Amino acid sequence: ASQDAKKLVDEERAFARAEIENARAAVQRVEEALQEHEKMSRATGKQDLEELMKEVQEARRIIMLHQPSKVMDMEHELCALRIQLAEKSKRSLLLQKELARSKGVKDNLSNLYELDGAETLGSYLRIKPCSDIAPELSKCSIQWYRVSSEGGKKELISGNVLYY
Repeated sequence: ASQDAKKLVDEERAFARAEIENARAAVQRVEEALQEHEKMSRATGKQDLEELMKEVQEARRIIMLHQPSKVMDMEHELCALRIQLAEKSKRSLLLQKELARSKGVKDNLSNLYELDGAETLGSYLRIKPCSDIAPELSKCSIQWYRVSSEGGKKELISGNVLYY
């Protein structure tokens, strides 16, 4: 009878272990399904957010199309600001030249030449002698430097040496 009871207990234990393993596997499957569902909902949420952003941008564009006066005002303001910036840039260059000339009175020998022309991207510059003691340009080599707007640092522009 003891052997039968022991056998019965072992069978019940094995059955219980199998049930526990089945329950663990079921819990793991449910957790994996839940995680997959969360991933999908996050991805869907991101897509929804992107679609909403696109719709908002399109709505703004449509509003601007239906308010051409505002667009025109903004374009005119932008044009005026560009013109002001160009004028201030020219004025700044003129003041820098004037300052250099006034310093040049002190350093008479250092300013033998001056640049003539608009100092803007794509423009032509002419090198003009400032005094009679300046050597002819045909006897000079010219090296260009880029100077920061603060005027502190000179940077060599390589490949731009002119020999006359």
